[in-house]
Amino acid sequence: MTIKTLGALALAASFILAGSIGAYATQGQQGSQQDPAAQQPPSTGQQPPSSGRSEETTTVSGKVTNGQGSVLTVTDAQNVEHKITVTADTKLTKGGKEAKPTDLKINDSVTVQAKKSSDGTLTAISIDIAGE
Repeated sequence: MTIKTLGALALAASFILAGSIGAYATQGQQGSQQDPAAQQPPSTGQQPPSSGRSEETTTVSGKVTNGQGSVLTVTDAQNVEHKITVTADTKLTKGGKEAKPTDLKINDSVTVQAKKSSDGTLTAISIDIAGE
């Protein structure tokens, strides 16, 4: 090999090494900007204790007074209206048996278990329609 060839190989190796270091440095910078939770070790399958800030579960009992789209309005005994979002995951029961959304009617008495998010919105986990 000639000195010229060795010089070309050294130059090529330095570009490759510099590119690898640059990519590693960039990756390290991106990693430091990520959410700290993303840098935690893999989960052991156990849930961390809830801080109570994001969502809590609440129960709303009353009569169905309105239903538009996926939002159900339930008015409780104190005449307070609760707007509750119903999703495909919401479990419906009537008289202890599985029910369909079409079984839910205006003036039905219901007990709703719902998730209350930090902004106050309610999402139904389950709706129990009082049996006839």
